[in-house]
Amino acid sequence: MENIVKENSIINISLDKAYNNQEDFWTDNQALVYSKIIEIYSKFIDSEEQSLGMTVAVKIYGDEQKIYFGFDKDYPEILIDLLMPYYIECEEYEICAILRDMYQSLVVIIYNKNLENK
Repeated sequence: MENIVKENSIINISLDKAYNNQEDFWTDNQALVYSKIIEIYSKFIDSEEQSLGMTVAVKIYGDEQKIYFGFDKDYPEILIDLLMPYYIECEEYEICAILRDMYQSLVVIIYNKNLENK
């Protein structure tokens, strides 16, 4: 069971299941975490936000842990370098196309921002 709370700049995910190790956590939740990263980067396209984050509260090794992931609009490479290989492996080509389009949009936004700052 998961509980997802969205605040303005942070997505909070609380997972009720206890995991024996980090590998078990990642195996069960990689798709969830990656889907939230896509959600975060889609917010960058439609907003002036420069950085957004996600916290995951989970129990690993019997200890409560809160894992924070921070993301910056100026580094859309995570979409291609980290997420794309996962979705290719899962044969989720529609999501791959979304990632490509998001990446291209963010590169244009970054380029235009850099032009304005000159």
